[in-house]
Amino acid sequence: MEIVNIRATSIDYWNENSRWYNLWVRHNNYHFEIINLLKTFVRPGWKILDIGAGTGVLSIPLALLGCHVTAIEPSIEMRKIFYDEIDDKKAFNILIDERRWEDFSSFGVREYELVIASNSLHLTDLGFSDALSKVFLLEPKFVFLVTEGNLLVKSHVEEVYGFSNILEKSLIVESSYVYHYIDEVFEHWSFKNRRPPNSLERVKIMSEVTYENGHFWKKGSVRVNINLWAKFKDISFMRDEFFK
Repeated sequence: MEIVNIRATSIDYWNENSRWYNLWVRHNNYHFEIINLLKTFVRPGWKILDIGAGTGVLSIPLALLGCHVTAIEPSIEMRKIFYDEIDDKKAFNILIDERRWEDFSSFGVREYELVIASNSLHLTDLGFSDALSKVFLLEPKFVFLVTEGNLLVKSHVEEVYGFSNILEKSLIVESSYVYHYIDEVFEHWSFKNRRPPNSLERVKIMSEVTYENGHFWKKGSVRVNINLWAKFKDISFMRDEFFK
């Protein structure tokens, strides 16, 4: 998923970007292996916190697995799509929290088996490191983090927070954009660049898309990093899952 500039840290950006995010998430396999990995260790009945849940791409499969999910999503337009997805998939054991992660009170909260943050912590006003520290302060049994690029800060995690990093994985995943008509391609470019393309730019844009099966594709892939932490007391269980 493309994060083009500092605008992506604002709720207004995600309200506007919800249309393009929804197109993106519906037409590629970015989350396929991430969801499958979660399903290898998550248990029905777990209480899960999903930070920056977007339109529910991770929350809904986990709810359908029998988990009770609290999904933090401050963008009203993203939440509208999320609620539609909940109704469509019949995933009703999800509570959507409208607060930002910055405003979520972690004091005294010790109720989650799992906290998930997928490409969200670096978009907070706290900054990536402090936002991640706030996750560990919740003292869940497990923390599941997805990032792109070189964001991960692992120093002193075990010593300070009592967690052990038991899974570290890097994947190349699809991150294609798919459009229903050519004007959508130009509209998306205009949104990202805050102006319409000129004639030369339109030619370049057209050279970057292909037409297949009734859609315009801008194909792409990206490397994602997955890290899973467990509290020390839960390491044996997790090793049984991942290293048997």
